[in-house]
Amino acid sequence: AVTASAVSAFVYNFFFLEPRLSIVIGHPADVFTFVVFFAVAMTTGWLTGRIRDQGLATSRRASAITALLAASRSLSAATGREAAAHALAEQLAAATGKGALVFLPGGDDVIPAAGAPAMPVLGPADVAAARWAWQHGEPAGAETGTMPSASWTYRPLQGIRARSGVAAINPAALQTEEGERFVSALLDQGAVALERAEF
Repeated sequence: AVTASAVSAFVYNFFFLEPRLSIVIGHPADVFTFVVFFAVAMTTGWLTGRIRDQGLATSRRASAITALLAASRSLSAATGREAAAHALAEQLAAATGKGALVFLPGGDDVIPAAGAPAMPVLGPADVAAARWAWQHGEPAGAETGTMPSASWTYRPLQGIRARSGVAAINPAALQTEEGERFVSALLDQGAVALERAEF
């Protein structure tokens, strides 16, 4: 918009205003013409940008709703805890475009039960962060205040009655507020599905 207004102002001044074929502005009133050029161009560009941003946001919301519906169907079809854990890991990975892990309780600890696209080898910091998230019911790992040296962000899966596991999410999927809300909705669905499968 700025480039278009600058070019149009130059062409208008050079070819149509006196003195012609010169960039000199002959009348002070013509300065107002240039101000109008830039004001209209900037307003039009700003409004076009807002319309584009609203269209992109609407498209992202529609994609999130579709992904949540697919996750709900997949989790509802799971008949056991392991199947629900695999479904949750796959849905998280597909929805965020990043990897995901699901830990299930085993005794007093949690053990990796499912990973998508594959189960990575976890370092001591990641194992400790997953255990802490399970025991305290709070996020741990990367991008949190607890054990930030871990490679993943660990979120407890809080069901209706109790915690049903821990999910590990790539921290890049949580960089935006929209991504955070979307992942939280998926984790809530997964937690309820795991709890139901356990019952």
